[in-house]
Amino acid sequence: MKKFAGIMAVLLAILFLGACGKEEEGHDGDRGEMIDVALEVPEKSDPGEKVELRAVVTQGKEKVKDADEVKFEIWKEGAKDDSSMLDAKNNGDGSYTAETTFAADGVYTVQVHVTARGMHTMPKKNITVGSGETGEAGHQGHEGDEGQVAIHLMKEDPITAGKETDLTVHVQKDGAPLEKAKVTLEITGTGASQKEMVPAAEAAKGAYKASYTFPEKGNYRITIHVEKEEGKLHTHQEEEVAVR
Repeated sequence: MKKFAGIMAVLLAILFLGACGKEEEGHDGDRGEMIDVALEVPEKSDPGEKVELRAVVTQGKEKVKDADEVKFEIWKEGAKDDSSMLDAKNNGDGSYTAETTFAADGVYTVQVHVTARGMHTMPKKNITVGSGETGEAGHQGHEGDEGQVAIHLMKEDPITAGKETDLTVHVQKDGAPLEKAKVTLEITGTGASQKEMVPAAEAAKGAYKASYTFPEKGNYRITIHVEKEEGKLHTHQEEEVAVR
């Protein structure tokens, strides 16, 4: 009888541990689910009219109320280099909003940058203001590539001189993470002729990480170079950072 009781105790323990393992696996799966962002932008507007930009962030069926950063980037067609950035208000219900106005007719792109729970995504939509015609013609430079590729730099805040700093670059093409690209950070101190080229390694889909120690306090320029497919894709974006 004692032997039978011992066997039953062992079997019950095995069943209990197995159930716990499945439960933990389920929780891990929930944490690993990708965030989703529904960007809401009116299709049309008039010059000077107040426009609300709205992003709803979810993870599975859960509303994400604790996003680390949500910003709206806006630029006029053909003028990505002159884009402006708006901080979004957290409404506490998984939605993040900002208001803006457009001064002139044209087609504008609104791209939301969302960082939440260790992930980053940046969907975009267009809005037509007035007639949509700009009356401008001319050369757009790299706009063909930049209109398809979105680059976002995540960095520590504050950045301290003499301390190793983690830099993460998120790259998307046509709304999807850009994988297996060559990403290089060109770091230059303000007023300095010397520059350093720092390669970034892909740590996750579309996420490239690098570490760098800024030698002294001051302002630095980081030019992010993204290349793929033997030169068929080559674009860049500049960022200014302050080091304390």
